[in-house]
Amino acid sequence: MWGITALLVPQTVEVPNVVGRTEADARDILSQKDLKMTATTAFNNDVEKGRVISQNPEGGSTAKKDSMVQVVVSKGPQLIVVPDVSTLTLEDARAQLEEAGLVVGNVTYEYSSDAPADAVLRQEPQAGEKLPKGEAVDLVVSKGVQDVTVPNVVGSSLSKARSTLGDAGLKIKVKYETSTEESAGIVLSQDPVANNTVPINSTVTVVVSSGPSMVTMPNVKTKTEAEARSILEGLGLVVVVETQPDPSTTVLSQTPGAGTKIEKGSTVQIVVGDGSGP
Repeated sequence: MWGITALLVPQTVEVPNVVGRTEADARDILSQKDLKMTATTAFNNDVEKGRVISQNPEGGSTAKKDSMVQVVVSKGPQLIVVPDVSTLTLEDARAQLEEAGLVVGNVTYEYSSDAPADAVLRQEPQAGEKLPKGEAVDLVVSKGVQDVTVPNVVGSSLSKARSTLGDAGLKIKVKYETSTEESAGIVLSQDPVANNTVPINSTVTVVVSSGPSMVTMPNVKTKTEAEARSILEGLGLVVVVETQPDPSTTVLSQTPGAGTKIEKGSTVQIVVGDGSGP
């Protein structure tokens, strides 16, 4: 009676642990314990392709001989094509990467004159490359245009002004204007004025003294006083007239002499005959 009952009770075995084994090794190990194996596959970032990720029943448990052990075999990491998130806002880039199965890694910021603040400038890895699912993509994000404070260059020489503005990250545009107060080459004014805040690489226009306006003294000898005065005052000169006894009533001499370069507004002298004499 007891012998017949024993024959009817299924024999059991301890299930070996095959996690980490290759699929072929796992099948062989289980077979040696009179167990069968069925395998499915799944992506896994941590377990090498072709090796067992998990099993059911677990290793160390008891199972009937000839029963089935289910194992899951790694297909290796699931590779994701990195999407192009350049020009997107950081928020939109994060959403697109997460939708693709990736995450945002390190985020660094830098100034950009070409992209608005919060726009992605670069990414690493680049678009089109492949990453295991869940891996990170590093992003460089725009801080927008860098602003700088305009330095004061009024009263500086043009060369100094050019250097000062260049060091501040600004460009220079030069205009010239005559001046009787500042010598040639000195900055008279600037636009924008000092202490304004402007985007880097902006242009500051400076007005530079070309010195006083100069005129060439004409020859007014033999001219009448009225003619000489008209010519000289027309050049912006101040005329002082002296007379001396002479049969002529025209200009006898002039100071400075004809051809002399003098500042506009200077005083010149003419000597005119008074018409006396034989």
